[in-house]
Amino acid sequence: MGKRKPRQDGMALVFMLMVLGPLLIVGTVSLNTAVSKHQQISIAKLKREAFHLADMGLIQGAVQLKQDDNDGFEDVELTATYPLETVIVNSDSYNMHRWIDTITVDDRKKFKVWLTDNNDTGYAGGLSNDTIVSDNNDEDLAVVLISQGWVEDGIGNVYVYSTVKGLYKRVPYKPDHAVVSGGDINLQGNISVLGSEQSIHTNSNFSSNGGGDVAEGEVTATGTVTGVVDLVGGGTTGIGDVQVIDIPAINPEYYRSLASNLVIDISNILTVPKRPPGGAGDLHENFDNTECLFLYRDPPDAATTVTIEFSSGCPGSTATVPLSGVVYINGNVIVSITGQPWSGVIIASGDIEFLANASVQGHSDLEGVAAVSSGQIIFSGAVAIGSPGNQLGLYTASNFDYCCGGNKTIYGPTISSTGSSLNSLSGNITIIYDNTAPPPNGPLIGKLISWTRLE
Repeated sequence: MGKRKPRQDGMALVFMLMVLGPLLIVGTVSLNTAVSKHQQISIAKLKREAFHLADMGLIQGAVQLKQDDNDGFEDVELTATYPLETVIVNSDSYNMHRWIDTITVDDRKKFKVWLTDNNDTGYAGGLSNDTIVSDNNDEDLAVVLISQGWVEDGIGNVYVYSTVKGLYKRVPYKPDHAVVSGGDINLQGNISVLGSEQSIHTNSNFSSNGGGDVAEGEVTATGTVTGVVDLVGGGTTGIGDVQVIDIPAINPEYYRSLASNLVIDISNILTVPKRPPGGAGDLHENFDNTECLFLYRDPPDAATTVTIEFSSGCPGSTATVPLSGVVYINGNVIVSITGQPWSGVIIASGDIEFLANASVQGHSDLEGVAAVSSGQIIFSGAVAIGSPGNQLGLYTASNFDYCCGGNKTIYGPTISSTGSSLNSLSGNITIIYDNTAPPPNGPLIGKLISWTRLE
């Protein structure tokens, strides 16, 4: 009987375990790594979504703030809907008012926005529970916005947050077009737009009904552009359906506050005498016999309209030049200028109408401005505004009306909140604007000037 060989039946199993064990370990580690990376990618994706939500909230908060701050930047007081609350971001505490309550984009995505003033003592700044911003300086309003977006992962009810901070301020408005309008522009006749900013823009529709040419530059409109016959001299054709641009609010009271010395300040035009029948009017006194003007109400609009006559000579006076300076009228005003260009600025809460052959050259007390109106600015005939090297802004919360024939030459930007009717049934309109810097004493516009991602 031979010897029995040792049994080797279990060696294969041991061998297999020795081979598969490390593979199993490597596979498990790889699987865990893949799952971890997938989770990281998912979290990163959620983080990006949350960041975009926070960014959306910041923009919406700034838009809403601008709507509430749209009065041309007088004193501003924004009332809080919610009391002060503490917002904690990366262990930093911000005492702020909720500005936009929770907005649900869909079932998983939300954002909200807080706001307070920007100051040296912290974000709370000692504000009460019912006031967000109380501002007494037209140019110094600065508001901090904090927006937080969050996304739910859809599985374990885990929320991923992102927070951004922006600073909203009022800054000088720099027009990038010679003519800027918030409403329809209707051209009847010929218009030349010259200078470095030889263009027209409207946040509405542009039409040319009179068959006239736009002699230089470009026409852009957020709506339609119709009837533009030709844009010669290197300009392009009219372009419609373009992006809306920000247009500042126009407030005569703001400009009234900028003038250090109002030579005429009529808050109640009923105090101005009516023009006597057949008379030239009443001499505005207190100008030491060197400067003069006539100031009167003239029926049938005696209760709402003042006429101002600037003359190179006044009957019964040795004055030889018109009164110069900044004039404010709380109402409508008709401006008659004869004899020579007038060194002055007209501010009115109503319409301003310049009669034929008016020449306005501005004044150092309100540099860079020719006229500011809450109503229309009307040119009844030929007019000259500014001169080469002396660009003057024309600003209205309503619209311009270049009517009644006569050549009109304007050096400087024309800004209209609601619309411009560029009528030139006879004669021509020439607007010359060189944009090298924001115009002196131009309107202010609120915007986000800085943006920071906090988490």
